[in-house]
Amino acid sequence: MASILTFLALLAAAQPAESAPTVTGSLFYAQQNGQTEIRETTTIPLRAGQCYGWALRVEPEQRSVAIREVFELPGPGNWNVGEQTSAVARNARTAVTQFDAPLGEGLITHGWCVAEGDPTGPHRIRVYHGETMLHEFRFTVVTETH
Repeated sequence: MASILTFLALLAAAQPAESAPTVTGSLFYAQQNGQTEIRETTTIPLRAGQCYGWALRVEPEQRSVAIREVFELPGPGNWNVGEQTSAVARNARTAVTQFDAPLGEGLITHGWCVAEGDPTGPHRIRVYHGETMLHEFRFTVVTETH
């Protein structure tokens, strides 16, 4: 019996890991006018409710992949993760969000909105499939000037 279990364990370990999607383009954007307009940017105004996000163009495939997003702030943030599957670090500077992304349309996206108390400064979002980093987005949240 032990040899059968050992064989099955070796067989399972020999299975190829799910391949990462092929990224063909990327975009970091801010949403304008209640999410009806999107503009490419690397600067986000510190305005509660200002939404932004990222998109990866990938080769369309008839499968879904597990995505892990690591979002780092320059200081503690007000993480309102709602129903997302996010884990927030004790120092409130990093959140890790995991989700399944269908590849049929050739697009993987995720977004956030500025919350009261969020810090200004450089922010970073790294997007992974397994241990493979698909893309890194860097942007800056700035105090709004009128």
